[in-house]
Amino acid sequence: LTEQQRPETCCVNVYGVGHWLPPHVDNVAFARPFVTVSLESKQLVVFGRNITGENGNWEGQHRVAMPICSALRVSGEAAGPDVQHAIHSPTCRRISLTFRRLSQHTREEMSRNLTGKLLAKWKHTRRAGQELIDSLPTEFRCKSPDVKIPHRGIKSSPVPGHIMEDIETSTLTKSCAMPSVEKDHVHRVYDSIASHWNRTRHSPWPRVARWLKENNSRGKLIADIGCGNGKHLRLCGIGGIGSDVSLEQLKICQTASWNKGRTRRCLVASD
Repeated sequence: LTEQQRPETCCVNVYGVGHWLPPHVDNVAFARPFVTVSLESKQLVVFGRNITGENGNWEGQHRVAMPICSALRVSGEAAGPDVQHAIHSPTCRRISLTFRRLSQHTREEMSRNLTGKLLAKWKHTRRAGQELIDSLPTEFRCKSPDVKIPHRGIKSSPVPGHIMEDIETSTLTKSCAMPSVEKDHVHRVYDSIASHWNRTRHSPWPRVARWLKENNSRGKLIADIGCGNGKHLRLCGIGGIGSDVSLEQLKICQTASWNKGRTRRCLVASD
């Protein structure tokens, strides 16, 4: 890897028997190439334009072995968008370390979003400070000729006019509104990956499952706030309420095969 390709993030995945990844293309927010290091066991990854199979048994144009402590560098056509890759269900425990770097386009988008948010906060704080000054009795205001308090509407720093106009109408200046950066980079992301998420995050968390069992959840009404695809609601007997900000995740929860004939409500949470 060159200096410009040096990774800055590491995603750690632990695979047990029965765990696998379906055919997919790595997130386009990350630049190519990316590198995956395999630990604990030798396993297979499949690459291809038309990968077939199910439940961790995949067939494709290329099968690549990933020995213990090997590093697989993925770039070019193999990194997508036409070519996908899928991880077989391992024969025993495997740990993968995937090293990636944000693309330049993603960096610029994040920078713009952050700049807009900071400018909005700056504008809000400046207005609040001016309102506080205006509310003070005249005798408490600064009378020193060397200190000048800027009048309302006068810019104290050179901010481009078009940015100031955006800030004036931005919902970020409303404390009760959800920041657009969260809508764009959290809610919309979960909507776009809902199908993939459902295929790879379908098993209840062990501690949550144990808690539900110990508290006799099948005889009670359970509310799951942030339920996603409803992987925990399936353990809640005949009644349950699921709430999530992702409409696509809730659609999967509502139409799941385990939900047929049961009393469940799926609610969309919003700002």
